[in-house]
Amino acid sequence: MKQYLVIDIGGTAFKYALMDAEANFIEKGEIPAVHAKDAEPFFEAMATIVPQYKDRIEGIALSMPGRLDREKGYAYTSGALGYLSNTDVKGEFEKRFGITTFIENDGKAACLAEMWKGNLKDVRDGVVLILGTGIGGGIMLNRQLWRGWNGAAGEFSVLTTDFHPATLSAGWWANINGTPSGLVHPYAKAMDLPVEEVNGKIFFQALHEGNDKAKAIFDTFVENAVTAIYDLQCVLDVQKYCIGGGISAQDILIDSIRQGVDAYYEKYQHMIPMCKPEVDRCQFNNDANLIGALKNFFDLSEAA
Repeated sequence: MKQYLVIDIGGTAFKYALMDAEANFIEKGEIPAVHAKDAEPFFEAMATIVPQYKDRIEGIALSMPGRLDREKGYAYTSGALGYLSNTDVKGEFEKRFGITTFIENDGKAACLAEMWKGNLKDVRDGVVLILGTGIGGGIMLNRQLWRGWNGAAGEFSVLTTDFHPATLSAGWWANINGTPSGLVHPYAKAMDLPVEEVNGKIFFQALHEGNDKAKAIFDTFVENAVTAIYDLQCVLDVQKYCIGGGISAQDILIDSIRQGVDAYYEKYQHMIPMCKPEVDRCQFNNDANLIGALKNFFDLSEAA
């Protein structure tokens, strides 16, 4: 049975798994994310993972943030992990560890996972929205992952929902109550609590208990998500939007976004030429990037 080492390079943890060709998990683990000024500490961290699997695997599949050239394995940007920007990630892995390596953007990997084995498996056109530290994801058109001219399609964080703030970034979806921190931080401020004492679990408990401030913040969050879906639908006209990220485990979130989309289309159906899309939860949550990175490995291996 062929096996593969798959690594999801995230901002808080580096998750890894030994997987087979059907994306079954054989082993799993994680180490804390590295935050450094240059890439060497990162590769030192990888050296604590790769050697223990080197003699058992056919290759390494990576998921990471940033604008990437997946064919060359080059990272032009790397999100919060700035030390991997302008780095030949594939080349460095193959030089240091002697194992075939392919890389994929984390949001696009999540989309590949849903396309391959998840809730976009039987859909022709769809979008994955991952609500995490930022807002990533992927766009599937005619069963193909659409990457765009420079490989940056699907960077939903920087969708501008307000063109009038003092700085452009202040109007980005990710910075206007669009990520989980857009729930936690305003709630902490509204309740006069230290931010470090508030997390998503505390917020949603307050919401379920009927806290008015939590409800107002949540309603704004949902409204922004519905607006983004509507704007994307104006351009893409897809069948389904799948919502991912840890926050997507909350039924109230998926139900509220779905109801918001339904209400918008019901109110304006006489004016809107696009058909109403489905809204669903991603099938794979924390495993999506790993599964999609493996699919990318197979795609590029076949193309080589």
